[in-house]
Amino acid sequence: MTPSTRVLDPVERASEAIFGVLMAVSIMGALSVTSGGPMDARAPLLMAIGCNIAWGFTDAVMYLVSTATVNSRNLRLVRRLQTTTDIREARLIVADALPERVAAICRKVSAVHTLVAEAAATGDRKLVEEAVRADPAVADKAAGLSAIRELIEAHRDVLPQFH
Repeated sequence: MTPSTRVLDPVERASEAIFGVLMAVSIMGALSVTSGGPMDARAPLLMAIGCNIAWGFTDAVMYLVSTATVNSRNLRLVRRLQTTTDIREARLIVADALPERVAAICRKVSAVHTLVAEAAATGDRKLVEEAVRADPAVADKAAGLSAIRELIEAHRDVLPQFH
């Protein structure tokens, strides 16, 4: 079974096993304290097993509700994307669905792409330099600016708008 098709990951499975043991021990302890004397071991064991089965059903229902909720949210997202014809609106829909930190990175990269497209259309070198400065993938901005200037110069025959 691949990780994407597993119902529970290994940590969740181990946690469920530990919770089951703790539940059984808790029930056995509570029954031994409340009974006030020796008791038949069979009754508490059956109670512990019954409690674990009930917990299993509860866990299963919660898992199904959680899965249905996530699937429903994803389906609504896909439908919203399928019905929009505006690329900006589609980007906003996707960004709203992402965790904030991921969405922030996507917005930065999208802004860089917009600057590059405007620079290519207008031949504005200042926009190219602004894109290099804004690009989170360019660690050394000075080296990036130097490289872009060299590339524009080396390919002036296919980039006439920059000259």
